[in-house]
Amino acid sequence: MPHRHISFTTNLPRLFSIFSLLPLYSIEKNTATMKISLAILTASIMLESVYADGPSTCAHAWGSKKHCHMAVAICLAESGGNPHATNVNSDSHHSVDRGLWQINNYWHSEVSDTCAFSASCNAKAAKRISSDGSNWTPWATYNGGAYKRHMSEAQAACSRRYQIPASLPHDHLNLNSMVDNILSNDSEDADRDYQELDQELEHSFSPQSCQSRDSVVKRGLKAAHGSYVQAVCGHMGPYRCDCSGFVSYTWKLTSANGGPVTQQFHNYCSRLGSWKELKPGDAILNPQHHVLLFVKWSGDGHNSFVEAACHDPEEGCNHQTSTISYYQANGFYPCRAHNKYVCPAKQTFLEQLLQERNN
Repeated sequence: MPHRHISFTTNLPRLFSIFSLLPLYSIEKNTATMKISLAILTASIMLESVYADGPSTCAHAWGSKKHCHMAVAICLAESGGNPHATNVNSDSHHSVDRGLWQINNYWHSEVSDTCAFSASCNAKAAKRISSDGSNWTPWATYNGGAYKRHMSEAQAACSRRYQIPASLPHDHLNLNSMVDNILSNDSEDADRDYQELDQELEHSFSPQSCQSRDSVVKRGLKAAHGSYVQAVCGHMGPYRCDCSGFVSYTWKLTSANGGPVTQQFHNYCSRLGSWKELKPGDAILNPQHHVLLFVKWSGDGHNSFVEAACHDPEEGCNHQTSTISYYQANGFYPCRAHNKYVCPAKQTFLEQLLQERNN
C-alpha cells in the first residue's frame, strides 16, 4: 500500500451518481452540452466539499475509540479521506489500492471492490489487516512516516467523534509497545520496562516541546491587566488583547493573526469529563462566546475558583474569583490544552493512555 495520489477517474463513479440526481430544466436539445458541463462542474464542487472533511470521514468509518488517532492518520495519508480513492501500482501484478485505507486488490483479494469502496467495510478490512489497529507495518505511509503529517488532524477528529484525549503524544510510537510489555510482563524484566517507560515519558514531555502548568499560570497572571482590545496591544507580544488572544498567549499557541479565535479553541484542547478535573492552566470554554484561564480552586469544594481573562471592553483584562455554577449555566465546559502546549504529569499521561487502550 504505497504512497498514492487521487486521480480524477477515481471520482467518476461518484460524480456521475451525483450528476444523475441533478435536475435538468432546459427544454431545447442544443443546450444539452451546456447542461452536462454545468452538472459536472456542480458535482465536482460537491465532491470537493464531501472530501474536505476527510478526518471526520476516517474517524466515523473507523468506528472505535481504540487506536483511533493512528488509524485516522494512516487513512488520511493513504487516501485523504476519500472513500473512492484508487491507486494503480507499477508492480508486476498492476495491483490497485482501494478506498480509505487503500486495501490492495492483489494482496487482499478477499476484499471485494464493493467492500473496498464502502467506508465502513474498508475500515473493517483495515482493522483485520492491522490486528485491530495495533500493527500498521503493512502500510507504506506508516513505515515511511507520511502519517505523522496528519496526526494533529487525526487527534482532533477522534476527539470530536469519540471524546477521547486528543493530546496523547502518539508520535512516540514505542510508548504503546512499552505499555504492552508492562501489562503482559510477569517476568524479572518488569523493572527494566518501567524504567524505560519513565525515561521515554521524560523525553516526551520535556520543556523543549511544552511548558509547565506553573509557567502557564504565571504568564496569565502577569498579563491579566490593561484594556480589552481585539488587536495586538503590546504587553502580550504578538497576541491580541481579547479573550482568545489572552489564553493563546498563556499556552504559547500560534501567534498568526494575533492567535486563534475562540471558535477555533476546540482544536487546541480536549473537553474534560467533569469540572472537578480542572487543574491550573486549563481553560473554560464556550466556543461561540468566550474563553478564560483557570488559575486555581478557591476555598473548599469545586465551585469557587480564580480565573484570569480578557473579558470585554468594559471589564478589560484581570484576574478574579468566579463560580463554576455561573459558567455551567451559560454553556461553558472545562478544556485541557493538548500535551504539546502544556505538559501533563507523567502519571496523568499513563492513566490516559491505559484508559484509551482499554476502551
